Amino acid sequence: ERRDNFQEMELGYTEDMAKKEAERCMACGCKAADYCTLRQLAAEYGVSDTPTKQVGQLYPKDKSHPFIEIDANKCIACIRCIRTCLDVQNVGALSFCYRVAVPSYARSLLDTNCESCGQCVASCPVGALVSKDRLPPLSEVSTICPYCGVGCGILLGTIGNTVVSVRGVMENPANRGRLCVKGRFGIPEFVNHEERLTTPLIRKNGRLTEATWEEALDLITNQLSQYKSDKFAAIASAKCTNEE
Repeated sequence: ERRDNFQEMELGYTEDMAKKEAERCMACGCKAADYCTLRQLAAEYGVSDTPTKQVGQLYPKDKSHPFIEIDANKCIACIRCIRTCLDVQNVGALSFCYRVAVPSYARSLLDTNCESCGQCVASCPVGALVSKDRLPPLSEVSTICPYCGVGCGILLGTIGNTVVSVRGVMENPANRGRLCVKGRFGIPEFVNHEERLTTPLIRKNGRLTEATWEEALDLITNQLSQYKSDKFAAIASAKCTNEE
């Protein structure tokens, strides 16, 4: 409906509304507890933890997405996720509704044009948008995403030899912290898979047997040296690095 005046479309909080809003569950017992910017700033500036009367969850959690969990009760209305999704990713799967960030038109995230890149999760300073399977890592290792030849810089969060989280490296010129769905959510699945190949395999007498890298490279060199010029062909994969 077109308006013919400049009055506010949405009025600010009344005192009663502000008190009710403060009663939302803002507990830090969540998957973002180890990197929550709000908690870190509260500790830095010495903000006291004053208990309030909590009325529980005002908004139901959205767990319909395979990788992303939305808990609007922890949203602080910074709209970082909305701006990132719209201005950086050019998608616009999130919007501001009921004074919190939710999927566009208050639908399930699966019913939007979400590309599952997880940039909203990376930009959220609290636990309103989190990765479903993420665990707080004990250490991080800097490496390059193996999924394609772009060369995106990533930090693998690990607990022992298990990968539990992935985040982009802002200083890497290839991606500037941005990742696709494979890079952000696909790596732990195949790296931690029990059937993952960790050593080269050489076919001997019709059966694949484990070998060292030296044996595998020597075999490849000897085999390829038999073919010259137009007799040589290769099948490449999108997962090959630029060096390969």
